[in-house]
Amino acid sequence: MKENSDPFLVLVADHSPIIRDRLGDMLRKLPGVDLVTEAATAADALCLIRNVRIDLVVLDVTLPVGGGMEVLRQ
Repeated sequence: MKENSDPFLVLVADHSPIIRDRLGDMLRKLPGVDLVTEAATAADALCLIRNVRIDLVVLDVTLPVGGGMEVLRQ
């Protein structure tokens, strides 16, 4: 369980750079959101999830290179 003072690290995984940028901009304005990182493919999303302390993933289920549903399964 996260402490209230611990910032959240958010991953926005979407194939569209416009969506990633806009969601990232909105999320960065939220209190407690420390950093927003991005992935354009399922493979990139899985790599970040496995190697970085990600607290929240906003996931496009139609991601290329593996698909968002595969990210969920793994």
